[in-house]
Amino acid sequence: MSAPWDCCRLALSMPETSVLRLAGLLAGEDGLATMRHGHAGEQELWTTRAQADELLIWLASLPAAWEIRILGWLSDEEAMCTAD
Repeated sequence: MSAPWDCCRLALSMPETSVLRLAGLLAGEDGLATMRHGHAGEQELWTTRAQADELLIWLASLPAAWEIRILGWLSDEEAMCTAD
């Protein structure tokens, strides 16, 4: 069983212009997630298990014009970061 603060990583794909927009907006979301550069052209959002659902809701609220595509939870974290 994982603790509610265990780390979850969500992979995203987006145009370069959206990377800066997302980073700026995320900075104002006090601790929701940390953005890191992932594999070629991908970004990773690191969050806690307790905030995983909140992060997905927040991402869904962003403008479609930003073209942010959720690629999924990384490795075996999907089971840990989705609803029980």
